[in-house]
Amino acid sequence: MTITMTRDEYPDVFHSQPPWDSTGKWRQEHFFSAAGARWVRSLVERGVDVQWCTTWQEHANRYFAGPLGLPQLPVVPDTGAGLSETSAQWKARNIAAATAGRPVLWVDDRPGPLRHHRGRLDRTLTYVHRVTDPHTGITAQDVAVMSEWLELVSSREGQGELRRRQHGQMNQRRRQRIQERWGTVEGHARWVSARAALTQAFPSDSDTARYLAALARAQVLDIEELQHAYRQNPHPDDPSWSTVLRLVGTLHRYRGGRLRAATGNAFCRSTGLTQEEKQFAVEGGVPPLLPDSPEQNDHLKRTLDPPGNAGGVAWASTGELASKWGVSASTVRARRARGEIIADATAQGLMFPVWQFDHTGRPLPGLHQVLLTIAAPGRPTKDVTTIMTTPWEELDGTTPVDWLQQGRDLTWLLDLLWEADNLTRP
Repeated sequence: MTITMTRDEYPDVFHSQPPWDSTGKWRQEHFFSAAGARWVRSLVERGVDVQWCTTWQEHANRYFAGPLGLPQLPVVPDTGAGLSETSAQWKARNIAAATAGRPVLWVDDRPGPLRHHRGRLDRTLTYVHRVTDPHTGITAQDVAVMSEWLELVSSREGQGELRRRQHGQMNQRRRQRIQERWGTVEGHARWVSARAALTQAFPSDSDTARYLAALARAQVLDIEELQHAYRQNPHPDDPSWSTVLRLVGTLHRYRGGRLRAATGNAFCRSTGLTQEEKQFAVEGGVPPLLPDSPEQNDHLKRTLDPPGNAGGVAWASTGELASKWGVSASTVRARRARGEIIADATAQGLMFPVWQFDHTGRPLPGLHQVLLTIAAPGRPTKDVTTIMTTPWEELDGTTPVDWLQQGRDLTWLLDLLWEADNLTRP
């Protein structure tokens, strides 16, 4: 249908001005989904609370209600757009503010993170349906899916079914992640048991236990670094060095199986250890030690070390970061163990992708929260790098790194990464 709009009645948020004629009018052909219009009319007839949530704001009633055969519908209250908000963020925030405690179905071609804005009990009663082709609009298939959800959410029994489905989907995704990272559920259970044993071995120093567990997750288990971490803050209640080697070695074996399979083998650096310590490490589950042959060492470096600028990604060593920050190398390693930054463990030591840092060399604002969302234990650094350096349409065509550098809305980025990565939270 061709619709005529006037300059005096046109939205001023998220819309640029069209080419008005000399009388302040603009005629434009618009396309509507007949299936969608029929469905919305049926909802109104059934008494469902149907509201506009659109950047057209109150002007939607003036220009689109008539062509769609709809009455004047309520408009989700507009609390004002934030300076850095996208239209999807603005809509999600306003919907959540207007619907606390109520089931909500939101239909949009570019929806935002509505679940994040809703209370814990309301999240199961929240369904965001994305119309995949904005040029086609709502289809009969869309209507069938949304109608089923509305039918279920309209009764207490149906809401229970929705919760059961959600829990089932969460458990299924959890099992898939376990299988991807540990191979089997049994393998994950063994790792959890070994991790608990390591924690119990350090009753007076949980930070050291977490740091040692982080070292065990590395592709290359650096025994020298392990030994340094063990001896850095000694305590009378600490376990013996041989016990630590056995515990961490066992944990590394359970956690690193897939990585060893992917590279053909995994090696630990062994300079500075006695022959007895080397043998004990192997018996404790540590992978075969790094050969002494220079030729073999060169081959391993080519296999395990990230190149200086592979794929356009630059890397920095532990020493380089320590020098730039004015701290010790152990402080850099500790920040990596806490998940504040990521690195690849290589035959030459830890190597850090430099996209994590700003022009001063410090970690980007919000990086830690982002890594907690996407850098699950054992996830290859290259996968995280790909996510962070790829432009996203939902981020206005920028990369997550650019988004952080520009200081834009961290909540929106975290929710987007959470949904895209299929991660779940209890």
